[in-house]
Amino acid sequence: MAKNILLIFLSDVKAALDDDGNVIVRETRYENISGEPTRTTNESAVRYLLQGGTALDKIFIFASKTVRENHIASGGKKFIGADGKPKTHLEYFSARLGNIPAEIYNYDENQSGSDNLKSVAEIAARIQNFASDSDVTLHVDLTGGMRHINMMMLDVIRLLEYSGIAIGKIIYSNFASRRVEEISSIYDLFQLIAGVEEFVRFGSVKALKDYYCGKTLSPALENLLDAMENFADEIKLCHYGQLKNSIIRLHDAVCDFAATDDVQDILMARLIGRIRRDYQSLIELRDLDDLRVIRWCVDNGYMQQALTLYTERVPEYLCDKNFLTVSADEKSKIQKYLATDNRNFGFYLLNNYLETDENFNTIAGKLGSGLDELHKTYFRLIKEVAFLDIKKSRFDYDSWRQQLLELLDKSCDKFQIMRGDILCEDENLLRAQFELLVELRENSEPLLNLDAPVFKPFAKFLAYDDGKFRAELENIPQASARYKNFIELMRKSSKDVAKNFLPNLKCAKVPQTYRLLEMIRAGIFTPAVPVETFLSIMNKYFRLKDERNHSNHARADSGEFPTAEALKIFIEAGLNEIEGAQNDFR
Repeated sequence: MAKNILLIFLSDVKAALDDDGNVIVRETRYENISGEPTRTTNESAVRYLLQGGTALDKIFIFASKTVRENHIASGGKKFIGADGKPKTHLEYFSARLGNIPAEIYNYDENQSGSDNLKSVAEIAARIQNFASDSDVTLHVDLTGGMRHINMMMLDVIRLLEYSGIAIGKIIYSNFASRRVEEISSIYDLFQLIAGVEEFVRFGSVKALKDYYCGKTLSPALENLLDAMENFADEIKLCHYGQLKNSIIRLHDAVCDFAATDDVQDILMARLIGRIRRDYQSLIELRDLDDLRVIRWCVDNGYMQQALTLYTERVPEYLCDKNFLTVSADEKSKIQKYLATDNRNFGFYLLNNYLETDENFNTIAGKLGSGLDELHKTYFRLIKEVAFLDIKKSRFDYDSWRQQLLELLDKSCDKFQIMRGDILCEDENLLRAQFELLVELRENSEPLLNLDAPVFKPFAKFLAYDDGKFRAELENIPQASARYKNFIELMRKSSKDVAKNFLPNLKCAKVPQTYRLLEMIRAGIFTPAVPVETFLSIMNKYFRLKDERNHSNHARADSGEFPTAEALKIFIEAGLNEIEGAQNDFR
């Protein structure tokens, strides 16, 4: 059942002395309230709602200490009620309400700012409890209370609105004009500001549509809102052609908007600067640039859209911007094939061309053998070099890591694998493991409790083969002896065992990168940038494409990037590399 409630901050009752020296309550007549004059400030709001057909189920009252405890008085005399007793301001107002239920919130007007926030939260909680089992519309009287109370009342309204409670009439009793006024349109400005903020931050126009519902708009403003809604829809769906058109349309609508003397135009004119500023990199030029769109998606948290656009558009971008030149014969073959295929030229060339070629399969097979050898070399270097170095009095992980990279470079030369393609899949874990071993070398006592949180970096090692290594360590009572055994167990473990507790190498899509290298060697296309730079760009591309596939197909295994921030940094690195290379050959 729908209910209506009213929130007020109770004002004190204004009193005066009559000709006989008796204390009387002042009366005020408002033009749009029929019947007897009102005798309290907030009474006007109650009667206005009732006479307008709004039946009130409850009134929530902010009641200060003054109105709760002080008696109505004037000239040193107290007001005496019909029962012959003095009345507090709250008692008098409550009597004027008749049979409307009221809930009193005791407010201390001397409390601090932080306590004011608590009061806001507490009165909001009371209203939410009341509304928990029914549809409630909240009406608010902003007439009473101290000067800062309106800010508190607005805070309550916003909290309750976001919790799902409908906001009805917001009322102010204008004593100067003797009229009760509805000022909801002024409060609605918050909705407009929130709507622009929602669009800027999240690409959504829901709040704006709610604000403008039922309002008459100028053609320019209507065109702007349509363009914003169209963009909001397309950025979610990420259909490139429609998204491109929506960005161009948004550019035109923002640039063309000029305010008339209509109030809605005037308000939007004050806010559109925020849209221009935050969307500048996307709409400052009408000519669409794919990298600019991808970067905007990254900057605004649209990571899935950024991945999709990166995967689908970067190959075409590289071709359009002359990063490579395709031989005439091969270009003709590809164009003939694509006449019956909806893929774009760049995507097909860099992703699929020669993918099933027998010669390429042979190359990939050889490369796979080389990668397997590289993995063996990697684990051997870690086990033999690192674990021996850790026994020295000084061990610096960064210095050791540089040494490892140099040795891996030599291995890359040996197996004809490109530098930059090889990386550790969890650099932080590897560092944590070695730094823990250094600490245990200085003090091996923690080894006496293998369940201690400090051993988290080696959790997989201790659990390997149903706790085989753990059991072996627990059979050694002395901490120092355990440490020596701990090192030896890791150093002597096979590559297959080591993969279970040491971070492996990540050779992300190296066969795809080598397919491109073979295409370059065969003269199918020629990069305009150094080969290593081009292949580095494509290596990042294939890794991001692989990440996109992980997320799009909802795979149970995780992709390369454990956090959105890590993915953001990597996409930015890819964009920076492309832009840097482009500047070099322009």
